[in-house]
Amino acid sequence: MSPASTAFAWGAPVPQPFTRCSGPTFWPGDRRYRPLDWSFRRVRDLTFLTEALPAALTAILRERFKPTRGPLRWETPPALPNTIRGGYEVAELHDFSEERIGAEITLTAGLIERLLEAPEGLVGGLTHNLLFAMQARRLWQLWEEAQRRDWLEAPLVAFQRALS
Repeated sequence: MSPASTAFAWGAPVPQPFTRCSGPTFWPGDRRYRPLDWSFRRVRDLTFLTEALPAALTAILRERFKPTRGPLRWETPPALPNTIRGGYEVAELHDFSEERIGAEITLTAGLIERLLEAPEGLVGGLTHNLLFAMQARRLWQLWEEAQRRDWLEAPLVAFQRALS
């Protein structure tokens, strides 16, 4: 078991996503190139996700996306979200049934997990950040729609069930 899976510090310092390096830069073809540590990128992404969404969802999101294993080895690259999949239209969300909202929450959570688990070479840099921000926005819109509706149970419980 990797050290990232046994000791995950949510309060650990996280490298900022858009900062300049004060020292020499290393290109991917350079033998001195140091790839970004998997656990730093994951902590940064999860911190962004929990801060971008309402505080009521923080515990649920931490539990859902908690790393339980080290980085995966992909034989076949996973299907990742693309840039065409933007935010929802307001009219489109109002037309969704409760089952469809739950399915969209599950789908969006799956795409977020694929982004978290994707190797650095598959989706990196600004593309990764853009796709991650788009999925966080979609999850925010689904949360707002869940809050607006009258569910048989509390919206938080329904959202947690859909995330599982």
